[in-house]
Formats: sequence, structure tokens, C-alpha cells
Amino acid sequence: MDPSASLGTHRRWSTWMEFAVILAVWLVFASLVVGRLFIDPERSARPPITGPSDVFWRMSIYLMWAAITPLVFWLSSYSGLGPARSLRRIALHLLTAVGIATAMDAYSNIVYQYALQPVEEREAFSSVAVSAFYDIARLGFLWELIIYSAVLAVGFARDYYRRFQERQMQAARLQAQLTEARLDALRMQINPHFLFNTLHAISSMVERNPSGVRKMVARLSALLRHTLDHDGVQEVTLARELDVLDDYLAIMQVRFEHRLSIRRDVDSSVLDAMVPDMILQPIVENAIKHGVTQRSSPGWVRIEAHRTNDTLLLAVEDNGPGTALSDALPKGVGLNNVRSRLEQMYGDAASLTLTTGSEGGVRAELTLPYHTQASFDEPVSVAHDELTPA
Repeated sequence: MDPSASLGTHRRWSTWMEFAVILAVWLVFASLVVGRLFIDPERSARPPITGPSDVFWRMSIYLMWAAITPLVFWLSSYSGLGPARSLRRIALHLLTAVGIATAMDAYSNIVYQYALQPVEEREAFSSVAVSAFYDIARLGFLWELIIYSAVLAVGFARDYYRRFQERQMQAARLQAQLTEARLDALRMQINPHFLFNTLHAISSMVERNPSGVRKMVARLSALLRHTLDHDGVQEVTLARELDVLDDYLAIMQVRFEHRLSIRRDVDSSVLDAMVPDMILQPIVENAIKHGVTQRSSPGWVRIEAHRTNDTLLLAVEDNGPGTALSDALPKGVGLNNVRSRLEQMYGDAASLTLTTGSEGGVRAELTLPYHTQASFDEPVSVAHDELTPA
């Protein structure tokens, strides 16, 4: 469904709901006023209620106010009081207030002095109209002016609340765009970094292992296809992430031949969990670079995935020499980039910790909130525009 059409439908629905609320409020107010006349008619200066027609005419006064209220709300929104053109706005409000108040005072006088009178006791309509005019001249419309002012005050409050909500929504949208832009920037750092390292590995094998180079190029092509097909996507299923990681590991196994073996301990029930795209590749790369390549004998990298309650645990462990954990953090991209992405995407709900492995190497544990629906459905196109190199 078109988002703009959905937004338009929502706005129309909100407008009709507002009209319904306005009508309901004035009906309740009118019912209270008319009901008081039934309960204690002697305390009213107006003629007593003599029949259903009397109820209708008295109610019509407040229904007129209900019809005027949307106009007053529109006026409060269109020409709200403010520092710019304040004198013109105040003059506009005063003229409108006096005009509506006098019109409503004239209508109520005609209702009480003409419509509610018995037919045989009615004066000529022209006489009632002149009487209403003199009442307006004696500022008899002050009560209606007070009612108008109250409606206008509600309109100002409504407009202020709407503007406050719009500012809150705009701030939320800007924050979401900023987060998406940061995530895209971090993700764009990973892809060139990985591509550079892979091309470097391929160039070093061109002469001594042409068949291995062909395999590496085929796997690199699959990885690049994934990057292009998923441009701007922040989360993928764990199954998809592992498939992409297989392409990378196939490249590394060709490069290191018998020196690298891969072990897996992945719970099949968590393959549909959503994880950040390309989140495992830099961690595995770090394990190979600082673990396997530092050994004189063959090494291994183990990949684990399990669920504990609402948490997904991903682990990458190597059997390297177990260098100082602080040295295992490459500067620029690598694990620092992973930590930054996790913070931007999940805040405190995700973490990356490094500990000593079971055989003396380094174990990187990644904890994520377990979920099977993407949290970042639509990439923000402005982020790509802003981050495109000149």
C-alpha cells in the first residue's frame, strides 16, 4: 500500500473523529443546560420549556456553536498568536470574535424572543430583530464572547499539542535517519576492507595456484552479488549470514589450504533469527588473522550459534597462540566496527566480548536480541546520497 495514501486516509479519519468529538461535547453541554431547566425552571431567566419544539430550539443554539467550532479551530491554527505579524493576528482574532459573538447573540435573542413564544403572543419579526440589535449595542454579546474565547483557547491548545506531536515525530524520524546513515557508513567500511584483503590474497596466488584462484574469484563473485543485492539492508537471517560466510571461508581455505579447518556448532532452530548483515565476516577474519596465521601448525576456527531465552549467542573461537586480547582488536574496521554497529542497532541489548578460548586462543562472543522479523525494514535513501564519495 502506498504510504502517502495510508497517511491521507489516517488524516481523513482523524478529521472525522475530531468532528464527532466536537459534536458530542456540545450535545453533552446542551443536554446539561436543557436538563437543568427541567430540574429547576424557576432559576432560569429564560421562558420555561413547554414542549419538544422548545427543546429543539434551545439545543439549536449549541448546535450552532458546534458548527462554528471547526472554523474557530482552523482560525487558531491558521493565524495563531506569535511574534511575527502579531498585531495583524490579534486584529483578525478580535474582529472574528466580535462578529461571531454578535451573530450568536442575535440568533439566541431571536430564538428566545420569537421562536419560543406562543404563536398568539409573538411580536413581529422585525420588532424582535430591532430588539436584538439594541441588545448587541448594549454589549449584550459578552456571554457569547466568553464562549468564543473559551473555544479559541481550546483551539490554541489543540494546535500547540499537534505541533508538539509533529516535532516529536520529526525528531524521531531524524534520529532514525541518523542511525540508518551511521549503520550504512559502518557497513560501507566493511565491504571495501574485505574486498581489498581478498584481492590481495588472490594476487598472491595467481602464479602458484591458478585453479585455486579460479575458485576464489567464483566465491568472491558470489560475495559481491550478495553485497549488491542487499544494498542498504541491515538485517538478514542467520541462515543467509552463514551462507555468505561460507563463501568467505571457502576463499580462505583455498588461500591457506590444509592450514585452516572450520568447525561448526549451530543450532538449526535459530537459523531464522535476524542478525546484522555481514556481522560474522570481520569476526572470523580477525580469528584467522590473529589466530590461525600465527600458528606454525594447522589451526581451526569454530562457529557457534545458540539461543538462550530471548538472546541469540554467536561465538567465533580459534586455537591461535592467544595473544593479548587488546591486541586482537584491529584499528579502523574489524571488531571496533562490529561493536559500533551493534550499539547503533540494538543499544545495550547487544554486546561483543572477547575471552580466552578453550585451547588458549581467543573466543569472541556476540549476544543479540532474538527476533525473526527485521527491525530495519526500509533503508533510508538519503543516507546513500550523503555518503557517496565525491
